[in-house]
Amino acid sequence: MVIMKISCDDWRDSAVSRTMTGPPGGSCEIGACKPARWPWGHSMEIAIRSRGRRDRPRRGAAATELALLLPVMTFIVLATTDFARVFYYSSILTSCACNGALYACDPATQSLSPYADITAAARADATNLSPLPTVDAPTYSATVNGTYTSTPVPNGYVKVNVNWTFTTIITYPGIPPTMTLSRSVRMRMISS
Repeated sequence: MVIMKISCDDWRDSAVSRTMTGPPGGSCEIGACKPARWPWGHSMEIAIRSRGRRDRPRRGAAATELALLLPVMTFIVLATTDFARVFYYSSILTSCACNGALYACDPATQSLSPYADITAAARADATNLSPLPTVDAPTYSATVNGTYTSTPVPNGYVKVNVNWTFTTIITYPGIPPTMTLSRSVRMRMISS
């Protein structure tokens, strides 16, 4: 857009199509100016739109931009989806490990449980995982940060590990397509 300053005489004599706004406190109609009301003299500013090279329609520009950006946007959506899936499945595995540790921490009530063994208890929250996660045998220790062995320790701690293989939606450069997610939970043994 070009702003020009013309006088009232130029306005009356010009045949160029223009759009204009009148000055504050004054008015100017096509073919008739009232310069007496304008405080800055006998001239006014009007805007003339020029049709240069930049204003020509850009045919096919949107299709070209879409063709260039669509693969990048698709990659970003898939990477974000995989990132969210890792957190979702990690949350499920943590819940499975918690269920297994809860089952193993109280040997006296295992007979009352609806689950046959620690593996069934741990897999109770993993019904939507395929294949089902693997559950390691529980390990026991006298202290929370001590060495865990397969021998139960009264008034000690139990640790249950749950593992599952995660597969990405697509193959990313430099990242393996499968990875093992592992979660472990420690709980204090309930004395009977």
